[in-house]
Amino acid sequence: MDPMKKLGTTRLAVLCMALLFLTGPVAALAQPPPAQPDRPRGALFSEQGPSNQPLSPAWLICGVYVLAGLIFAGACAQAAVHKALSPIPWFFLGFFLNAAGYLILLTRAPGDAGQFPAGIPRGLRKVPRTYYSEECPGCGYPNHPAAHYCPGCGALITPPFESEAARWRKQRSIQ
Repeated sequence: MDPMKKLGTTRLAVLCMALLFLTGPVAALAQPPPAQPDRPRGALFSEQGPSNQPLSPAWLICGVYVLAGLIFAGACAQAAVHKALSPIPWFFLGFFLNAAGYLILLTRAPGDAGQFPAGIPRGLRKVPRTYYSEECPGCGYPNHPAAHYCPGCGALITPPFESEAARWRKQRSIQ
């Protein structure tokens, strides 16, 4: 047999097999579905209505475990951020170990904020303090502790504290 004819026959056989493979599912879809009695079904997934079987205790325990895991995972991640630790491993530790993971985190020493290559992350920066208002010596009007003048009488005041905004401006001007 001529090798060119053999090659053509092989190509033809491969082409026929590919067509059969591709048209097989299409032919199966073209057949009408078997007749089913008309009865109501679930609206979302076309399933039977709710079953009368109660929830098994194993599924209930599994659901409670997952719910507790999510709660403790969030608590662990938040506490890790405040301790300057990486929150992702603590999230998973809290998810799988629940309260035990949270207790392990609480006994852990705070981390070093210098470990972060781009500086302190936004969530770890110092939270500004809130000071009590200061009364004006002239009129007794309550003023912000960093105010330079009294809005009540307009008198100049020497603020006992430097405001966070002024410290930020000063820090930006140095850099």
